[in-house]
Amino acid sequence: MKKQLEITLRIVIILLVILLIYLELVSDAKCWVS
Repeated sequence: MKKQLEITLRIVIILLVILLIYLELVSDAKCWVS
């Protein structure tokens, strides 16, 4: 059970990092367009 929780936490952290990078790229793209 503990192992499952560790894996889930890792996945959530990775998804959050990807989301942050994606938002950074999108905001950068908007700056380039305008």
